[in-house]
Amino acid sequence: MITARFSRITGATAVAIAIVIPGIVLGARTAVAASPDPMVCHPAAGTIMSTKAISRISAWSPTNVSSEFVAGPADITRSKTKTSLTGQTISANFTFEEGLLFASAQEQYGIQLQRQHSQAGTWTYTLIVPSGKTLRAQQYHQSWEIGIKQTHMGYITGGRCHVYTDYSRSGDFFPDRHGGPTDFCWSTTPSKRSSIQVSYTCHNVK
Repeated sequence: MITARFSRITGATAVAIAIVIPGIVLGARTAVAASPDPMVCHPAAGTIMSTKAISRISAWSPTNVSSEFVAGPADITRSKTKTSLTGQTISANFTFEEGLLFASAQEQYGIQLQRQHSQAGTWTYTLIVPSGKTLRAQQYHQSWEIGIKQTHMGYITGGRCHVYTDYSRSGDFFPDRHGGPTDFCWSTTPSKRSSIQVSYTCHNVK
């Protein structure tokens, strides 16, 4: 607001006349606009904007189906009726949109992924154990190690909107959707191994 004052002389008396003009700043070089709300982003902060598969490597994930440990020398063939289960292994330190990732993997590489593979069946394996060894047969299912790139809306210093990019290039494994004979593999596990890990190779014992 500006108040302009003018004077006129009436006889011996000076009279001041004030004129008030609302909304106008006279003599100012820069008009200061109201700051935009820093919490308003399009899309809203925290929104995942894209999730893409950027690499894939064939792998084998262990299922819950295995034999008992057998001391050698031994040559056995067994059948086990059980629902085979295997799930995903995640190393990414950020939350990602699985649906977008799976769609990207199919588009980019022609592979179909899922969170968990479940398949009932009667599984037959042959286990040959050399003398002096104690082994068991472990079932594996085809999986894929997927590199992940994701963008999401967030803030930077000062409250401005900013698009962030997150990467997880290794350690994220997802089961393949298929369950044919070539999608399963049996391999041996020594008795001293404390846990069964995802493997990039599977030497079938059958």
